[in-house]
Amino acid sequence: MLTSVMRLYHFIKVVLIASILILVGFACSSSPPPPTPQEEISVQIEVDGRIQTISIQDGNSVQTALDLAGITLAGKDRAEPALIVSLTEDAAIRVIRVEEIIETEQVIIPFQVIRQPTENLPAGQEKLLQAGKNGLTRSTVRDATTDQVRHLKGENTDLKQAVAELTLEVIKYKKSLGM
Repeated sequence: MLTSVMRLYHFIKVVLIASILILVGFACSSSPPPPTPQEEISVQIEVDGRIQTISIQDGNSVQTALDLAGITLAGKDRAEPALIVSLTEDAAIRVIRVEEIIETEQVIIPFQVIRQPTENLPAGQEKLLQAGKNGLTRSTVRDATTDQVRHLKGENTDLKQAVAELTLEVIKYKKSLGM
């Protein structure tokens, strides 16, 4: 009988220790609290001359907003604010398209004529000593423009045209006065 009591004692002891270990294991591996739902925010994206408004969860990045709107940046395009910035309510994103233009221009350089007077030829006559050959220079210009710069260049051209027209008017006016 003593051996059966001892066996029962050891069995209860093992079950108790196993139960304690299971409870400690559950306590240590408790799952994190469920995530709080993020608030939806409204974001305005200015791209290619139009404004697009999207809804996105608070705290997402500019890159995520552009991806959600189906907007891609290519080449030297950029976004303001930067792509890694986290967005908050009433955020505004501006996409700046950069166009890079490379132009190569070739200019002919005429050969130079050198005249040397000599006593061996009669006056008015010329003798060719060496035939000339035109040269060629190549100039490459690299220009990167954004929509803003393109707009300013257009305004600059318009202003130059207006100044030229006004200058002609002043010249005509002075001539009519006999100046």
